[in-house]
Amino acid sequence: MSRATGKPGAVHGLEKRKACDLCHIKKIRCDAKKPICSHCVVYGAQCTYTPHIKKRRKEVQIQTNVVISSNLKEVALRESTSHGLSSSNSDGTLSTDGLTAGLPPLGDVRPVIRDYFDNLNSITPIFDRNTFMRMLDESNRSNNQSPVVRAAVNVILALTIQYRATDHSSISSSDQATCLSNARSLINDITTWNQDLLTLQVLLALVMLYLGVPHSGLVTAGSLMGSAIKLAHKLRLHQSKTNALFDAGTSLQRTRVFWIVYVLDRSISSRTCDPPLQQETDHNVAIPSSMEGSGLVRFTTECGAEICLDLFQSWIRLARIQGIIYEQLYSVRAEAQPADTKQGKSEGIYKMLKEWLATIPEELCPDKLAAVTPKPAVRQLVALYFTLVDYSQRVIASTDTPSISNSALCPFTKPSSSWKEVVGSARECARLFPTVEWDDSGIIWSVACTYVSATLVLIANTLTVSEHECDADADADAQLIAEALAFLARGFAEAPNWTTIQKLHAACVELSCRARIARAKFTLGRPGPKPASVAWLEAEARRSAGHSALALVEAFSMADEKPLELRLWRLVAESGGGMAD
Repeated sequence: MSRATGKPGAVHGLEKRKACDLCHIKKIRCDAKKPICSHCVVYGAQCTYTPHIKKRRKEVQIQTNVVISSNLKEVALRESTSHGLSSSNSDGTLSTDGLTAGLPPLGDVRPVIRDYFDNLNSITPIFDRNTFMRMLDESNRSNNQSPVVRAAVNVILALTIQYRATDHSSISSSDQATCLSNARSLINDITTWNQDLLTLQVLLALVMLYLGVPHSGLVTAGSLMGSAIKLAHKLRLHQSKTNALFDAGTSLQRTRVFWIVYVLDRSISSRTCDPPLQQETDHNVAIPSSMEGSGLVRFTTECGAEICLDLFQSWIRLARIQGIIYEQLYSVRAEAQPADTKQGKSEGIYKMLKEWLATIPEELCPDKLAAVTPKPAVRQLVALYFTLVDYSQRVIASTDTPSISNSALCPFTKPSSSWKEVVGSARECARLFPTVEWDDSGIIWSVACTYVSATLVLIANTLTVSEHECDADADADAQLIAEALAFLARGFAEAPNWTTIQKLHAACVELSCRARIARAKFTLGRPGPKPASVAWLEAEARRSAGHSALALVEAFSMADEKPLELRLWRLVAESGGGMAD
């Protein structure tokens, strides 16, 4: 019975409940939105309501669950087929035969799975290699292909494609949509009937996949993360005493999976400016020791030297700092702190970030990564550097809120020393971004927000050139800004219906133009060579919309990710634009 039809309370013996069928079976809170609740949107399910008997017998319970499960399967089939992502048989039904429906045979893609464990799982150990391959062989021999095994195989193939961790021609980038569709069509089954470690591992792999998807990928990843954390707690992964009950291999695997839950939760929290779901005080699991093939990577530099670094441990330690940043600087309790207390905590956290950076060998610094191998590990290290820049800017911005000056082109008061540090980190971020290739979807969209934030910092710094009178890096900054505008223009060209990136591009173009005007006027007032007339720049600015700050506020407010510059440009907008011609 649909939400919109029928009155369950009017049927004798039936109890009215608020949760829809999907939320009721998964035992998650339903927001009861109409015509479809938030969880049904994420799972691609029809939001249905089946009334139940308050004191029902076991037979009635089983019958109700079967009916609901059947409805969910039909919805998953219909949704997958309607999106054109799945492989279909000649009669139009969804092909679910075999572990790799719609893909090459398992024997052909087995080398791809090996590449996943060699190049990607060795950095982010979601699965245990021996356990997974043994399960895969047993499932293939017995022809007992459970939904969770099929989902695991497909999500591994999708991750391998997205993170470009294989060179085998047996599978191509066009197969990623099929893999994701196969896995997504099985989510309802595996999360409803399977409450085990493999189900959790599949959910985490799906979270990693959606974090690399533009548009609404972050929203979907956040919802899946909530289910993953609930399942992790149900499995007691956050309790060391429970892990100690298992053999050494299983205990280590459970520990690694918990920390992947932890770091992915912190990553989503940082990008959405929401509190992390896994509380720091609600676990007592130790960080796993370094082990080659499970986080410990041997990098090879341009001169052939080998440098060892445990990327998994580095990721965990940086994620722990992110939790401290939110708790001490951005939580509701933190907002009520005296300014001097907050300043002291900010300085302490900034010191932690610098200490974390000191643990990265000098041979792996950002300007040397272009010649370092292996590339999958280098891409992960690049992502960590972007995360560091983002965290550093958030720490500084938490206690150094800009105010509006009277200058028409300079929306800030004279920058402080911390602002100079923000500008420095923004330059490092902008110089690092070209190392990320456009088609590297596994990382580019996860760091794009930080990159745009860094670009806005450089634009703002140029706008205030008459106040801080530091023009030495202006030419280099202008080049970095131009590269960022080209990136946004390409993103808009390939996704013309993506409203957020369209607004960001238009606003950044206008702000960049005004920054060039500010710099030109500043240079005209100084001794030395004079630039060309700025009249044409001013005319160009007048031809634009003239609402740069307001456009940025609107674009960032619509976006899933919330960079720290949203607050900065909101101040400009509320001051009347700060951009008068």
